[in-house]
Amino acid sequence: MENRRTITVTGTGTVQVTPDRAIINVGVESEAETAAEALQQNNQQMQSLITALTDAGVASEDVQTQTVQLYPRYQDQTGEATSPQVVGYTAINLISVNVDDIDSVGSLLDTIVQAGGNRIQGITFQVADPAPAMDDARVSAMEQARQKAEQLATLADGTLGEIVSINESSFAPPPFFGRGGMFAAEQAADVPIEPGTQNVEVNLQVTWALSGGTGTE
Repeated sequence: MENRRTITVTGTGTVQVTPDRAIINVGVESEAETAAEALQQNNQQMQSLITALTDAGVASEDVQTQTVQLYPRYQDQTGEATSPQVVGYTAINLISVNVDDIDSVGSLLDTIVQAGGNRIQGITFQVADPAPAMDDARVSAMEQARQKAEQLATLADGTLGEIVSINESSFAPPPFFGRGGMFAAEQAADVPIEPGTQNVEVNLQVTWALSGGTGTE
């Protein structure tokens, strides 16, 4: 039985993309003596924040509640045998805000803090549609693989035949997380927003049939 001779090579294509979407994770934290008061204050603060976002042009479908928390605060009684005493309650409401205009993130942060947002958890940068960049990376990977295979075939005094198999592994850019933390109102507008670039990568393993040249038939 004739052994089919082949050449297997790998090709890598990488394309740099600039994120075109930001997700701001923000919320309000309120403290009061009772749970009901903490929740009421928190609801009022959050409503003010959502109204400010709407006035700034953010669509309602781009705002999503992530978590609502309510927990007691205890008096520090280190070294005492008595049980900790509840001295108040803290309510936290966190939302995510989708922003398609990266250039507006800085001013939107200012709006958020001015409206009472006192917990900025962080900013996530994403590429809304990585498919075109993936296509370009795939073309580059295939060109590199073919160049390698043609060189190897020439070195073996042979020629490339038909493609026997193609295996692909792709890497779309993961979300990039920017800074978070607590910002004062006068600081928010000064926060630098730099989405940077991310890499889209495609790796191909391509096998060609080898015609002619040296080798064992």
